[in-house]
Amino acid sequence: MGRSAVRSAAATVERPKGLFDRSAEWGALAAFASDPRPGPAVGMVTGPRGQGKTYLLQELARATGGFYFGAQATEAESLRRLADQLVRRTGEGSPARWRGWEDALDALVALAADRPLPVILDGFPELVRQSPVLPSAVTSVCRRLHDGDGRNRARMLLCGSAMPVMQRLLGSAPMTADLQIEIGRLDYRQGARLWEIEDPVLALQVSAVVGASPAFRHDAAGEDAPAHRDDFDAWVCRTVLNPRLPLFWRAGHLIEREPDGWD
Repeated sequence: MGRSAVRSAAATVERPKGLFDRSAEWGALAAFASDPRPGPAVGMVTGPRGQGKTYLLQELARATGGFYFGAQATEAESLRRLADQLVRRTGEGSPARWRGWEDALDALVALAADRPLPVILDGFPELVRQSPVLPSAVTSVCRRLHDGDGRNRARMLLCGSAMPVMQRLLGSAPMTADLQIEIGRLDYRQGARLWEIEDPVLALQVSAVVGASPAFRHDAAGEDAPAHRDDFDAWVCRTVLNPRLPLFWRAGHLIEREPDGWD
């Protein structure tokens, strides 16, 4: 089964209507998630916070019928909520009592017993901090699937914003990845389109203040964009300096959530 079959399968994954740009990134994720070839695969998704990784992965799970899970506060809490979520997905009895992540991963990849299915773990560095054995558990589960009958086609996607942690995981045994994709920052021109600004000077002013992050555009800014150059200062006061809007707090929150950014 060649690349044409992979491209054909990816074409059946509907692109989210609310997704801005990211055509290459969405295409790569869709192709990976729907790859019909036998055997499991592991993908790594990295990139700075606020660039839409979680949105992309949640939409991928919706479009493909996949399974998405985001990290919780502790290992016990993560496994408990993961078990609850899996029960809601399968409709089977009460949550399982797993001994650890290897049991949990066995249950998750079983969802892909008869078709390609993305199994997404978001906040992977946080999960590894809770459970340092998690990368080994991923490798062990995938090795067992490869050594089995080859019918399982779980497409595991491990996502994290803590770039140094993800880079260490990518470069260390036993983690190996079949896909590595970075959801990078939008550039100046993409930012202008994101904010629907045609004036290049005004677009540069907005970019200098808030960059081109999708996380800063709509709800965070109260759906407010500067109408023209003379409105720029007033817009900054209405949004960036307005404590009633999420944009006022967002930069601080991003810094606080960077575990490797305290220097």
